[in-house]
Amino acid sequence: MVGIVRRPDPEPCPACAAGEWDMCRNGRYTEHGIRGLHGFARERWRTEPDAVVRLSPSLGRLGVLLEPTTIVAKAWEQVERIGKRAFWQPCRRSSSM
Repeated sequence: MVGIVRRPDPEPCPACAAGEWDMCRNGRYTEHGIRGLHGFARERWRTEPDAVVRLSPSLGRLGVLLEPTTIVAKAWEQVERIGKRAFWQPCRRSSSM
């Protein structure tokens, strides 16, 4: 399993209440090893059950890449959300132009 680094504000802002902790509007969130909470780089740690993600055993040691990969996934999700609100038609131009 891997722990979720950012935890929501104890008095949730609208973003935290919607589960978008990384978009916290009032800045009272905490982060393991970064802001207000002990980090995960220790032999043993505890966290709330809703703050862990179960990994497939087939990932083995690659499981440590899950949390940094979620940052890229979240960024892509935001790009898609913004893109859906805008009108655009991407296309390829021929090399003769």
